[in-house]
Amino acid sequence: MRHITALPAVFAACLSLLCSCEDEIKQDNGSDGDGTQSAVPEILLNSYAPRSYMGMKMSDLSGRSVKLGTRKVQPVIDENGKWTIGPVDDDYLEMTVYKENAQLPFGSKADDRNAKIPFSQFYATTIDAMKDYPLFAKKNRYGNYSLKDGFAMLDIQVNGTGSVNSIKVKSRNGNALSADGLDFVVLNCIREGSGPVTLPARFQIPVQAGTYGDLDIYICDSKHQMKRTTASVPAFAAGDVKSLNIDYSPSSIVLFYEGFDNCVWGADPAGQNKGYAPDSVNPGIDGRTTATGYEQAYTEVQQGVPGTGYMTPNSWNNANTVDASHKMSESYIRSRAFMDWKYLFRVQEYQGCIGVGVNYQYRGWVETPVLSNLTAKTDVELTFRFNPVDGWNEGLDVACLDGGEIVGFSFDGVAQTDASGNDIWATGKSLHAMASTGVTSGWHEVMVTVRNATSSTRFQFRGTSTSGSDKHGFYLDDITVRKAQPPVTDIPGLSDLTTLSKAELSFKLKFEDYAAEPLKISLPTGGFFTGMKIDGRAVNDEDSDREAWPLKSEYMIDPEQYTSETHDVVFTVESADKDMSVKFEGENFTCTDMAVKKLSSIQKKSFRLLLWNIQFGMWSDQGNNYDNFVNWLKKYDADCCVFIEAETVRKSGSSADESASAKKLNGASGGTVGWSTLAKRYNHNYVAVSADKDNYSQEVTSKTSVTRVLEIYDTGVSGKPIKHGAGYFTLNAGGRKINIVTYHAMPYNYDPNAADQDASAAAREGDLYRLHEVQYLMKQTVLSSKYSSENNWIFLGDMNSHSPVDNWYYRYSSTQILSVQDYIRNNTGLSDVIAEKYPGRFMPSLMDGRFRIDYVYASSSMMNAVTEAVVIRDKWTSERPSNVSDCTHPSDHRPILVDFEF
Repeated sequence: MRHITALPAVFAACLSLLCSCEDEIKQDNGSDGDGTQSAVPEILLNSYAPRSYMGMKMSDLSGRSVKLGTRKVQPVIDENGKWTIGPVDDDYLEMTVYKENAQLPFGSKADDRNAKIPFSQFYATTIDAMKDYPLFAKKNRYGNYSLKDGFAMLDIQVNGTGSVNSIKVKSRNGNALSADGLDFVVLNCIREGSGPVTLPARFQIPVQAGTYGDLDIYICDSKHQMKRTTASVPAFAAGDVKSLNIDYSPSSIVLFYEGFDNCVWGADPAGQNKGYAPDSVNPGIDGRTTATGYEQAYTEVQQGVPGTGYMTPNSWNNANTVDASHKMSESYIRSRAFMDWKYLFRVQEYQGCIGVGVNYQYRGWVETPVLSNLTAKTDVELTFRFNPVDGWNEGLDVACLDGGEIVGFSFDGVAQTDASGNDIWATGKSLHAMASTGVTSGWHEVMVTVRNATSSTRFQFRGTSTSGSDKHGFYLDDITVRKAQPPVTDIPGLSDLTTLSKAELSFKLKFEDYAAEPLKISLPTGGFFTGMKIDGRAVNDEDSDREAWPLKSEYMIDPEQYTSETHDVVFTVESADKDMSVKFEGENFTCTDMAVKKLSSIQKKSFRLLLWNIQFGMWSDQGNNYDNFVNWLKKYDADCCVFIEAETVRKSGSSADESASAKKLNGASGGTVGWSTLAKRYNHNYVAVSADKDNYSQEVTSKTSVTRVLEIYDTGVSGKPIKHGAGYFTLNAGGRKINIVTYHAMPYNYDPNAADQDASAAAREGDLYRLHEVQYLMKQTVLSSKYSSENNWIFLGDMNSHSPVDNWYYRYSSTQILSVQDYIRNNTGLSDVIAEKYPGRFMPSLMDGRFRIDYVYASSSMMNAVTEAVVIRDKWTSERPSNVSDCTHPSDHRPILVDFEF
């Protein structure tokens, strides 16, 4: 079950109710009797106790003992048919009624007030498990005792059609719902010999008394569909009953779901919970084959112990559909709803998941049932979690079989690209995640995008290697297939955004009353969210308590914070244009009346400047002859461009270094293509390069003549040059002479000369090196007496450092990490253009959205001329991962555009 650790099983319930209430807590307060003070206390039986809802009679205390402090007595029936305990002292304010020698789960004593509630329950056997639980009472004002159960209960009426395999309840705040601190309970609704419970039906689930707030409820049916809902249970006292009325209709988005909730035996692979099984025997790969699947699992097992042996024969020659060929008993296979699975080869049950090839030298193999809920070809998203065993040196193959094609996927939330030979890749119908990507033990999430799935489509999971010497094993959970939710592109008002604009995105949003999962709203093809209002009220960034938002391309809305009424939502969006799209990912919501309103747009003025770190000389597009890059530059028509990392470093599509003779871009005019040739394609006839010492130079291209005044590298301190070089250039624009200083700072946390790099990094000596670089650079240019008559300065580049103006967001306690930008701000007279244009906002320049390390600084004469400044995120510059782990398409930095009016 998603984000839930599932566990062992024990019991459940559903018999005729003695009374009914809906969506409220029925408190077992009992009565005071007839109001007559008596020396012979009466034991009052409450018809509203949880066990009464389960159909267990409260009228017979035969065979029960009563404990009053250390005194034990037997209840008797008086001449009026009332249960009493004879005269007692006033000191005895509480009593326990129990059955001596009762065998309660998990070693609880027969008279234990804290008798543990099983986390694994079976629909048809709750009474057997609960009938011997003790009852408790306090003396009331008339000297009588009103009995109540020591546990609470969820009484759930599920309406609708179909049949239910399981109901899982989880506490959101982590408080224990069941034994040993476990925060969930699973009710297996598949009856032995009778199959799943047909709806409408009523279900009772005993839970520990406690304070929960919200409970998540997952209902899974026999067609592998499900519904999530929530219930508010702020306080649940012993003896309380919470009645719920749920109309079941499976999610229209979820086509297939298997959270393995009915798998309750064995250890928790994550090691977070205790594991339980019917007995203490480790079944290995061949044991527990005669188990029916309905055995109560009260015996604790050690970490790593499975709940079953292999479900099907351990020979590929005997592999068949699970229903046709299984090693575990027929009853067990049906109790877990595995009959329609194609393969569960070398698969064992664990706590809330399955283990695939975990305890064997050869790989396991899983194939799901077909997507029978599909009625036409549909684009879908397959998501699942997998957890490789310790020492995993294998790969994970995922295949889409009998219809559909894999066209994309993400790994732990990071989208991956299709490239053969890569550590993680998707080609055609298969996906392959290799261990060499750093996939370590622990749960990982994978999402696979599939085009044109059909009702015959099924999915395969297995190790990549057929060798008997590799570590193949992994755990598998939360297999979910959803209809793909494509971005919305046809939005009224979007066509008005003919240039980069600031805009409002508005829509009406309504969550169904049972919505439980957060709604993700994203901008996949450009733009940043910079603020949001719901019903006119500003909403803070949900990632922190900061009132101002960073630039971000996605936002999560939690339905628990909003009613089921219709809400007006308005996002403020920067860097928006007509190619922007909006994607909604979630369930049980409706979105209507979407519109875009332009607030302002960026118009080119006298002089337009572009700064961009293009990562390894625009490695992303070099295999495409830079066509996309050139077209993008033409779109924005900058008068001057400053490119950081302007030289070819790697081979196209590869992490391998390119040879010097084959470099496409090398210095101002060198390389097989050359900047002078490339720049002419976007109407820049002039180029110049900074000091070029290590393949990471800065390139200046311009529509008007550009002159390099200085190439700056050596600082006069041995072993401490400006590592990536710098440059001082002049050009004319709008009748002005403009002085431009370019810089790419040394990138490491440590001093590159340090013998102990770890110690140097811990001391933040990299910041001191950068401070040395920038101090020297400023003294040679902006602060030099030689150029004191000059004005119109621009200082820009990738400075690999953080600004104190952003520390409201970073919250660094040390000032050393801010020292470079602090020096520039306090000693040069230059202004941070982005910070000045967006006061109080965090405007990250890296694609991952975490940091701002690219800056444009301007002298007062230039700052006064700034009309617009924007960090660009449009369709082409929206982040797209590459097949090389340290590269991003089109770059790992975002471009910055500044307009000046002279």
